[in-house]
Amino acid sequence: MKQTVRHNMTLDYYDGPILFEALDPYGGHYLCMAIESESDEDQYAVFGIAPDQLRLFKHGSADLHDLILDRGESPWYIGRYPESNSEVLLLTEQNTPLAETKHMPDPGFLLYDRPPESQVIHHAREQQKLALEVTVDPLDSPGKNRIPVDTLAGLLNHVQKVVMYACNWTKRDEPSKQNAHDKFELAHSLDAIAIGAGSFRIIMSASEGFENLSRKSKVARGLTLIDELFSQASNPQKHLQAARKYRGDFAQSYTSFIKFLSRKEIGFSYAWAEPSDKTARGFSISPEQIKPLVDKLREAAAQQTKTVEFTGRIIQIDARKRTWQLAKEDTEDTEDPVVSGKTRAAGPDLGGLTLKTKRYRFICEEELKIQEISKGEKQTLYLTKIEELSDTNTSPF
Repeated sequence: MKQTVRHNMTLDYYDGPILFEALDPYGGHYLCMAIESESDEDQYAVFGIAPDQLRLFKHGSADLHDLILDRGESPWYIGRYPESNSEVLLLTEQNTPLAETKHMPDPGFLLYDRPPESQVIHHAREQQKLALEVTVDPLDSPGKNRIPVDTLAGLLNHVQKVVMYACNWTKRDEPSKQNAHDKFELAHSLDAIAIGAGSFRIIMSASEGFENLSRKSKVARGLTLIDELFSQASNPQKHLQAARKYRGDFAQSYTSFIKFLSRKEIGFSYAWAEPSDKTARGFSISPEQIKPLVDKLREAAAQQTKTVEFTGRIIQIDARKRTWQLAKEDTEDTEDPVVSGKTRAAGPDLGGLTLKTKRYRFICEEELKIQEISKGEKQTLYLTKIEELSDTNTSPF
């Protein structure tokens, strides 16, 4: 039976994978380097590598040239794909040591130009996926190695949701079928992989990897939106202005997250990086900074009411849902000729009103609610009083 390995993770790419990690059927690790071939088929120099050496190489701390020299006379192989769409390489063992062949890489071949400066970059390179580091400092346990379970669970849930919906927001302009597929995938956008030493530091890894090596992953594009909002944390007004660009699930999840941090009095920091990054990105926010942000969001969401009147004829009533529509009289060209609204449970009875043939004056309470993050206002009319008027020849029907 011929020996085989299967592609596991692409490490370098140029018009196709030129360096990737592979696994044999027993879980052994191999590196596969693209080599020149006299035919048109793809060929790879394949050799086994210990997990600790692979880990060093993947986060930029080991030279590929030196790793091969250290192997000495250990066997290596030429790998070929049996079919064009196969992920399995068929291996043929070679007699000449790899270090003595023309396939040797030049000295100084590092996957990255320098070792990582932070744990989050270390994890991104090791996993070959985006890594996110979250650090919390709860005021109810300063200097203590404890945090309430519900606080930690709530924090992770909020982080997961706000990242997921930020990712979905970046996909809103793409074709509907692709967008729906991405939303399904992003339901599990982050996986927790380690808890670091220190102040409740949790390292999370994106469930997806690169789309390709020259483009940000979906999770990275979502985190860039979150960066924009947190970058204005020191200025509540600018923070509100930045936040108003977003709507829907992302807007609601972000607002809920900020309120959660305020309610729990949590200092929150995060940093994230992709494998190719030299430095991590991220921001910190203290409980003292969070409170003014929440106050500004609540102020913007404050409800405003005023009394308005409309005269006309009823064109639709739903007594069960307590909704109505009225065709207005003397409507200017720029106005909507029909006004609609609701009736509260303690409001006027809609039963017994006559459609179209009778005139009424509707006195309403107009409620304007400025959305917490969305642009514009949401207007709702609540009917508070009904007056039947004498009939005239004025009728829109």
